[in-house]
Amino acid sequence: MNILHIHKAHVLSLLMITGCASTGVDLVAKGEVKVEHVPSHYAHIHRISVRQEQEMLIILGELHERSHHAGFVPGHVDIEVISLDGDVLQTGYTRYHRFGRSKSGKFKFSIQFPGTISQGSRIRVVHHPVSLQQEPRILRHPDP
Repeated sequence: MNILHIHKAHVLSLLMITGCASTGVDLVAKGEVKVEHVPSHYAHIHRISVRQEQEMLIILGELHERSHHAGFVPGHVDIEVISLDGDVLQTGYTRYHRFGRSKSGKFKFSIQFPGTISQGSRIRVVHHPVSLQQEPRILRHPDP
């Protein structure tokens, strides 16, 4: 079985268990977690929220295309959870989907990580214009 199929099955399982909606407090809005955006030629990253739901970390955000020609923004989003000391604790990637009007240049994404996040941690969000079929990535978790 392809690693991408395994990842999709894992994400779908998590969504079915926890649901798509998040009700936890936004840790970014509370100032407990910071967000880093890495600039992209194709899109701006907006409205990142980080929520702790029991033993699951939920990260939601938006991608807005830079061009005013509402079209498709190629690629995927990489997300890293970084400790206060600068250690990368978890990494993952996700696709995004258009929302709003059918030709809007706005896209939503979300990802879930098992575990909790400490105050002062950072979330780094990077848009990569390469599709996952062209550049397969493996979801990594730290060794126990």
